[in-house]
Amino acid sequence: MNFSNQNAPVYNDTVVRQFAFMTVIWGVVGMLVGLIIAAELTWPEISMGIPWLSYGRLRPRGLVRYATENAMEYGWTSAQMLRRVFRPRVLIYTALLWSLIGVVGLSLWLRTPLHVDVERDRSSLARIVEGGRIENVYRLQVMNASEAVDHVHIRVSGIEGLSLASDTDFVIDKAQSRWVPVRVQLPYDGAPPGSHPITFEITEPESGAQVMEKAVFLVPR
Repeated sequence: MNFSNQNAPVYNDTVVRQFAFMTVIWGVVGMLVGLIIAAELTWPEISMGIPWLSYGRLRPRGLVRYATENAMEYGWTSAQMLRRVFRPRVLIYTALLWSLIGVVGLSLWLRTPLHVDVERDRSSLARIVEGGRIENVYRLQVMNASEAVDHVHIRVSGIEGLSLASDTDFVIDKAQSRWVPVRVQLPYDGAPPGSHPITFEITEPESGAQVMEKAVFLVPR
Protein backbone atom coordinates (compact mmCIF):
# COMPACT_ATOMS: atom_id res chain seq x y z
CA MET A 1 0.00 0.00 0.00
CA ASN A 2 1.50 3.34 -1.05
CA PHE A 3 0.66 6.57 0.72
CA SER A 4 3.64 8.61 -0.43
CA ASN A 5 1.58 10.87 -2.69
CA GLN A 6 -1.35 11.39 -0.35
CA ASN A 7 -0.93 15.03 0.68
CA ALA A 8 -3.61 16.93 2.52
CA PRO A 9 -4.97 20.04 0.73
CA VAL A 10 -3.41 23.43 1.37
CA TYR A 11 -4.93 25.28 4.30
CA ASN A 12 -7.29 28.03 3.16
CA ASP A 13 -6.43 30.91 5.48
CA THR A 14 -7.94 33.64 3.31
CA VAL A 15 -10.82 34.27 5.73
CA VAL A 16 -8.43 34.49 8.69
CA ARG A 17 -6.24 36.99 6.85
CA GLN A 18 -9.29 39.09 5.93
CA PHE A 19 -10.51 39.18 9.52
CA ALA A 20 -7.02 40.14 10.73
CA PHE A 21 -6.84 42.92 8.13
CA MET A 22 -10.25 44.33 9.10
CA THR A 23 -9.26 44.16 12.79
CA VAL A 24 -6.32 46.45 12.04
CA ILE A 25 -8.51 48.76 9.94
CA TRP A 26 -11.16 49.16 12.65
CA GLY A 27 -8.45 49.58 15.28
CA VAL A 28 -7.00 52.48 13.30
CA VAL A 29 -10.46 54.01 12.82
CA GLY A 30 -11.25 53.74 16.54
CA MET A 31 -7.95 55.29 17.60
CA LEU A 32 -8.40 58.09 15.04
CA VAL A 33 -11.85 58.93 16.41
CA GLY A 34 -10.46 58.91 19.95
CA LEU A 35 -7.67 61.26 18.85
CA ILE A 36 -10.19 63.65 17.28
CA ILE A 37 -12.32 63.62 20.46
CA ALA A 38 -9.29 64.39 22.62
CA ALA A 39 -8.11 67.13 20.26
CA GLU A 40 -11.50 68.85 20.30
CA LEU A 41 -11.08 69.48 24.04
CA THR A 42 -8.30 71.92 23.13
CA TRP A 43 -9.17 72.89 19.54
CA PRO A 44 -12.96 72.82 19.12
CA GLU A 45 -12.62 74.41 15.70
CA ILE A 46 -11.22 71.23 14.12
CA SER A 47 -14.80 69.99 13.69
CA MET A 48 -15.07 72.64 10.93
CA GLY A 49 -18.62 73.43 11.98
CA ILE A 50 -19.91 70.00 10.94
CA PRO A 51 -22.51 68.94 13.55
CA TRP A 52 -21.81 65.20 13.46
CA LEU A 53 -18.08 65.86 14.02
CA SER A 54 -18.64 67.95 17.15
CA TYR A 55 -17.41 66.82 20.55
CA GLY A 56 -20.94 66.24 21.84
CA ARG A 57 -21.75 63.91 18.94
CA LEU A 58 -18.52 61.90 18.97
CA ARG A 59 -18.16 61.42 22.72
CA PRO A 60 -19.47 57.91 23.66
CA ARG A 61 -21.61 58.89 26.65
CA GLY A 62 -21.92 56.25 29.32
CA LEU A 63 -19.26 54.07 27.67
CA VAL A 64 -16.02 55.72 28.78
CA ARG A 65 -15.30 58.01 31.71
CA TYR A 66 -12.61 60.54 30.91
CA ALA A 67 -10.47 61.28 33.97
CA THR A 68 -8.79 64.21 32.16
CA GLU A 69 -12.18 65.78 31.45
CA ASN A 70 -13.20 65.44 35.10
CA ALA A 71 -9.86 66.89 36.16
CA MET A 72 -10.40 69.91 33.93
CA GLU A 73 -13.98 70.37 35.17
CA TYR A 74 -13.22 70.05 38.88
CA GLY A 75 -9.72 71.50 38.87
CA TRP A 76 -7.88 68.45 40.20
CA THR A 77 -4.21 68.64 41.08
CA SER A 78 -1.59 66.22 39.77
CA ALA A 79 -1.61 64.34 43.06
CA GLN A 80 -5.40 63.88 42.88
CA MET A 81 -5.14 62.59 39.32
CA LEU A 82 -2.43 60.08 40.30
CA ARG A 83 -4.52 58.81 43.20
CA ARG A 84 -7.41 58.26 40.83
CA VAL A 85 -5.19 56.47 38.30
CA PHE A 86 -3.73 54.10 40.93
CA ARG A 87 -7.06 53.00 42.38
CA PRO A 88 -7.27 49.27 43.33
CA ARG A 89 -9.75 48.58 40.55
CA VAL A 90 -7.46 50.09 37.93
CA LEU A 91 -4.45 48.17 39.27
CA ILE A 92 -6.39 44.87 39.25
CA TYR A 93 -7.58 45.41 35.67
CA THR A 94 -4.05 46.33 34.60
CA ALA A 95 -2.58 43.22 36.23
CA LEU A 96 -5.21 40.99 34.58
CA LEU A 97 -4.58 42.57 31.19
CA TRP A 98 -0.80 42.14 31.39
CA SER A 99 -1.23 38.57 32.65
CA LEU A 100 -3.41 37.77 29.64
CA ILE A 101 -0.89 39.38 27.29
CA GLY A 102 1.91 37.39 28.93
CA VAL A 103 0.05 34.06 28.65
CA VAL A 104 -0.78 34.66 24.98
CA GLY A 105 2.78 35.75 24.21
CA LEU A 106 4.26 32.73 26.01
CA SER A 107 1.95 30.31 24.18
CA LEU A 108 2.97 31.82 20.84
CA TRP A 109 6.66 31.69 21.80
CA LEU A 110 6.47 28.02 22.85
CA ARG A 111 4.25 26.97 19.96
CA THR A 112 5.57 23.92 18.11
CA PRO A 113 5.28 24.31 14.31
CA LEU A 114 5.11 20.51 13.91
CA HIS A 115 2.07 18.38 14.73
CA VAL A 116 1.96 14.61 14.34
CA ASP A 117 -0.80 11.99 14.42
CA VAL A 118 -0.04 8.26 14.25
CA GLU A 119 -2.39 5.68 12.72
CA ARG A 120 -1.88 1.97 12.25
CA ASP A 121 -2.26 0.29 8.87
CA ARG A 122 -5.37 -1.74 9.62
CA SER A 123 -4.87 -3.98 6.59
CA SER A 124 -1.78 -5.53 8.18
CA LEU A 125 -1.34 -5.19 11.93
CA ALA A 126 1.79 -7.36 12.13
CA ARG A 127 3.57 -9.59 9.63
CA ILE A 128 6.74 -11.59 9.11
CA VAL A 129 8.91 -10.18 6.31
CA GLU A 130 12.14 -11.16 4.59
CA GLY A 131 14.89 -12.10 7.04
CA GLY A 132 12.42 -13.34 9.64
CA ARG A 133 11.78 -9.87 11.03
CA ILE A 134 8.46 -8.68 12.46
CA GLU A 135 7.05 -5.63 10.73
CA ASN A 136 4.33 -3.17 11.74
CA VAL A 137 3.14 -0.48 9.33
CA TYR A 138 1.99 2.96 10.45
CA ARG A 139 0.78 6.13 8.81
CA LEU A 140 2.07 9.41 10.21
CA GLN A 141 0.22 12.61 9.43
CA VAL A 142 2.81 15.35 9.83
CA MET A 143 1.50 18.92 9.78
CA ASN A 144 3.75 21.90 9.13
CA ALA A 145 2.22 25.02 10.72
CA SER A 146 5.13 27.31 9.84
CA GLU A 147 5.62 29.58 6.83
CA ALA A 148 8.75 27.73 5.70
CA VAL A 149 9.47 24.38 4.05
CA ASP A 150 10.41 21.76 6.66
CA HIS A 151 12.98 19.00 6.16
CA VAL A 152 11.82 16.43 8.69
CA HIS A 153 13.68 13.45 10.16
CA ILE A 154 11.95 10.55 11.89
CA ARG A 155 13.24 8.03 14.44
CA VAL A 156 11.65 5.29 16.52
CA SER A 157 12.57 3.89 19.94
CA GLY A 158 11.11 1.83 22.75
CA ILE A 159 12.34 -1.73 22.07
CA GLU A 160 15.89 -2.98 21.75
CA GLY A 161 16.66 -3.71 18.07
CA LEU A 162 13.73 -1.66 16.71
CA SER A 163 14.47 0.02 13.36
CA LEU A 164 12.84 1.82 10.46
CA ALA A 165 12.68 0.03 7.10
CA SER A 166 11.29 3.05 5.22
CA ASP A 167 12.57 6.52 4.41
CA THR A 168 13.49 8.55 7.45
CA ASP A 169 13.78 11.98 5.82
CA PHE A 170 11.10 13.83 3.90
CA VAL A 171 9.99 17.35 2.99
CA ILE A 172 6.76 19.11 3.94
CA ASP A 173 5.78 22.32 2.19
CA LYS A 174 4.84 25.35 4.25
CA ALA A 175 1.36 25.35 5.82
CA GLN A 176 0.64 21.81 4.59
CA SER A 177 0.26 18.33 6.00
CA ARG A 178 1.42 15.03 4.59
CA TRP A 179 0.68 11.37 5.18
CA VAL A 180 3.91 9.41 5.53
CA PRO A 181 3.99 5.58 5.47
CA VAL A 182 6.39 4.16 8.07
CA ARG A 183 7.51 0.52 8.29
CA VAL A 184 8.93 -0.48 11.67
CA GLN A 185 10.78 -3.79 12.02
CA LEU A 186 12.02 -5.87 14.93
CA PRO A 187 14.06 -9.12 15.05
CA TYR A 188 11.83 -12.16 15.48
CA ASP A 189 13.06 -12.84 19.01
CA GLY A 190 13.40 -9.15 19.91
CA ALA A 191 10.37 -9.07 22.20
CA PRO A 192 7.80 -11.49 23.65
CA PRO A 193 4.37 -11.80 22.01
CA GLY A 194 1.92 -9.00 22.77
CA SER A 195 1.77 -5.23 22.46
CA HIS A 196 4.75 -3.05 23.33
CA PRO A 197 4.85 0.77 23.63
CA ILE A 198 7.11 2.61 21.19
CA THR A 199 7.79 6.28 20.52
CA PHE A 200 8.13 8.14 17.22
CA GLU A 201 10.42 11.14 17.33
CA ILE A 202 9.97 13.70 14.56
CA THR A 203 12.52 16.52 14.36
CA GLU A 204 13.17 19.50 12.11
CA PRO A 205 16.94 20.16 12.35
CA GLU A 206 16.87 23.72 11.01
CA SER A 207 14.34 25.12 13.50
CA GLY A 208 15.06 22.60 16.26
CA ALA A 209 11.38 21.63 16.52
CA GLN A 210 10.76 18.18 18.00
CA VAL A 211 7.59 16.15 18.50
CA MET A 212 7.27 12.85 20.38
CA GLU A 213 4.27 10.63 19.63
CA LYS A 214 3.52 7.27 21.27
CA ALA A 215 2.30 4.14 19.52
CA VAL A 216 2.07 0.35 20.04
CA PHE A 217 4.15 -2.34 18.32
CA LEU A 218 2.43 -5.73 18.02
CA VAL A 219 4.35 -8.98 18.18
CA PRO A 220 2.27 -11.97 16.95
CA ARG A 221 2.06 -15.19 18.96
